[in-house]
Amino acid sequence: MRKGQRPAADREPFTPAVGEIYRGPSGMKIRCLAIVEDELPTARLISLGSGWTFTARSISQNPDGSIEWWYSYDGKFADEEDTP
Repeated sequence: MRKGQRPAADREPFTPAVGEIYRGPSGMKIRCLAIVEDELPTARLISLGSGWTFTARSISQNPDGSIEWWYSYDGKFADEEDTP
């Protein structure tokens, strides 16, 4: 999904479960670290391949089970305290 693009009709709004691993864009493995209070599904995520943590807003789930988000912010490489 491109920045600024709302989820398509075939995608469902999705709130990931803390601690679970999902497949994100390009097949990357992503773990949910925390749910963020927001009007749209929003969570703090970490890319398991790179250690990049970020907050993803307007998360949706594709028919194949992968997840995408409208945009992300507060990205940084994980500190030890960020990694479960």
